[in-house]
Amino acid sequence: MSYIEPEHILIIDDDEINNFIAERLIKRVSKDTRITICRNGHDALVQLSTIQEKEGIWPKFIFLDLTMSVMDGWEFLESYRKLNEDQTNDTRVVIVTSSVFRHDMDRAREHPVESEYIIKPLTSERLFKLFAT
Repeated sequence: MSYIEPEHILIIDDDEINNFIAERLIKRVSKDTRITICRNGHDALVQLSTIQEKEGIWPKFIFLDLTMSVMDGWEFLESYRKLNEDQTNDTRVVIVTSSVFRHDMDRAREHPVESEYIIKPLTSERLFKLFAT
């Protein structure tokens, strides 16, 4: 099994401690990966548009929490899907949440954008599996 080091990862979570842990874990597994952190879905959409305009690329992974103020993960997914309709990219949206509710898992699985559902905490082992090709 081969392993990729993603060039860029976007983390969308309003919890500073979770963001700190996720950033440390990603850097431990993939030290050259650039990490952008947004505290809500709205800020993430603005950031994605800026990245697309300046760099012409999308992050390889988006790690998305579901429960946030301003714009939650579900609202972000809908807006991202619309933003991304005319784009072809290989970005993988990974929901990283504390929600263990079956209805959230089912809703995520049915969503056309989501690629994986991880219950917090994020671990190095989980990152290695995500980055394996």
